[in-house]
Amino acid sequence: MLSNATALDVFWKVVLLIYYTGWVFGASMDTNFHEDVSFGAPYDGRLPLQAIGLLVLFLVVAILLLYSKTYEQFVLFITAFFITNLVGYAYISTKFTKPMLEESRIEYERNSELYSLERLAIFEHYMLGWWQTWRFAAGALIIAIMIGIAIIKYMHGQIQYLESVPIELLQASGMLLFVGVMEVWIFAMRIRTRAGLAALDQLASKYELQRIAARTPA
Repeated sequence: MLSNATALDVFWKVVLLIYYTGWVFGASMDTNFHEDVSFGAPYDGRLPLQAIGLLVLFLVVAILLLYSKTYEQFVLFITAFFITNLVGYAYISTKFTKPMLEESRIEYERNSELYSLERLAIFEHYMLGWWQTWRFAAGALIIAIMIGIAIIKYMHGQIQYLESVPIELLQASGMLLFVGVMEVWIFAMRIRTRAGLAALDQLASKYELQRIAARTPA
């Protein structure tokens, strides 16, 4: 297979390997975050049928992406993968993360567990912060550019004003940019979240936390 593969074929398989590796480790980290900060799991820790169906769909799209044979197929399947990712994020946020946050916040408030409340706030910013919207918007923009490159190659074979640049280089750059932006961004936020939780744990082992009394206006 390698003897018959082009440089672009090898490159996008390497990019996919990096992408999937990021997903495996990233999904594990996200699950650990949920478990670490929450008081309890929604649905008694069981997956609803909708979640199972979404996981199956995600697996099918991932397999199609892995076995894409041409750049056009790759772009088609990476678009489907991205949309599935976006739908999955919206589903998890709505059906799991938000109910978990609400339940945990109520329990921590009731028990005056202030450090747990602050840890919950750090996790909430990671899962539901505006950076997630900007990240998906950036991913959508890069995919749109990749689709444009595929269409131009199919129709004209080259991009005007970039005749000296091989079309394969543009294709490879789009793939690398997508994976780089999407994965580096979220892993940076994961590292930031883990560091924040660890810092609070360190403080909790040495100090007590109290709320500042409400100040009356002078």
